[in-house]
Amino acid sequence: MNAATPGDLCWVARRRDDPDSLLLVVAAAGSEIEARLDRLMDTDLVGRQLLIPMDDIKESSFEPGSTSSDGSEQIDGSDAWILQQLGVPLATPNEGLLEHLMAKIAGKRVSHKTGFVAVESFCTAVRSLLPEVDGRDADEAIATWMQVTEELYFLYEESVIQRRLDDAFANRTKIDIKTFTSVASSVLNTRKSRAGGAFESHLSAVFRANGIAFTRVTKPLRSDKTKPDFLMPSLSLYQDDDFQTGLLSTVAAKRTLKERWLQVASEGKRIPTKHLATVDRDVASDTILGMPSHNIVLVMPRSLRDTRYWLNARDVWTLEDLLSMLLDKQAGAADLGYLTSFS
Repeated sequence: MNAATPGDLCWVARRRDDPDSLLLVVAAAGSEIEARLDRLMDTDLVGRQLLIPMDDIKESSFEPGSTSSDGSEQIDGSDAWILQQLGVPLATPNEGLLEHLMAKIAGKRVSHKTGFVAVESFCTAVRSLLPEVDGRDADEAIATWMQVTEELYFLYEESVIQRRLDDAFANRTKIDIKTFTSVASSVLNTRKSRAGGAFESHLSAVFRANGIAFTRVTKPLRSDKTKPDFLMPSLSLYQDDDFQTGLLSTVAAKRTLKERWLQVASEGKRIPTKHLATVDRDVASDTILGMPSHNIVLVMPRSLRDTRYWLNARDVWTLEDLLSMLLDKQAGAADLGYLTSFS
């Protein structure tokens, strides 16, 4: 409590299997962890007035989480990490797929720095384990692929990290704080980077399955020094001043938004309206309402929109809506004689 400041949120929880013990959790005001815990605990406190009438305070019941439960209860890798730190047990329904996943990525090149196989190889393997998921149903495919990817990555990560911890700290009489901080920082940064990379990989698979022409941008554009994640129908046509601006599109892919969504407004400067795809379950209503003024259209899987953001549903596109728009523009380019493909 000495580290808490005014405005921070505090939860007091009692475990059913140990009713004599209390768990006290404090989260910094405005932090990502605060928003995640507020959703997980179903307390609806973020953004409310500082002083809440006693009649409005409710007692919530939190069951051990599952990484594949439905709707707003769904837990991603970051949620799982938070709950793990709090000692909350997690169910992992797709654990049986881990052995098959490891067989598919066996022999794949791993990063010397992190010890992990490349994100693209990991995601390709996950999709191959789910043949029943049809990429043409974009909303269902993204929701399912991301859910299973994050659960399997959470399990895969444990084995990789354990090896790193053994190498760094096993049989040491004293733990070097610099080494500890370096390893912890590397693990957290890798987790965030891989989550974002997985989202881009699965979006690419959805675009291909639906015949969407695109370029996945890997370095800043020469023309305006920005780096949109996807350009449609292609980078070469974006750079062609004779190609109609109205037939161009850009899609940004962000696993979580936080304050970074504003960056999207300046990406792909030739295109006035940007589309921002996410699977973030903690986007503030004010953020959603503020996006149109920056010419940003928010896109997310239908199941997420209809369960978590149903109050803002009219301000959020589904992936099906996005694909419909992209296919219309692509048809317009084809009518003008332009050949399109994905890359």
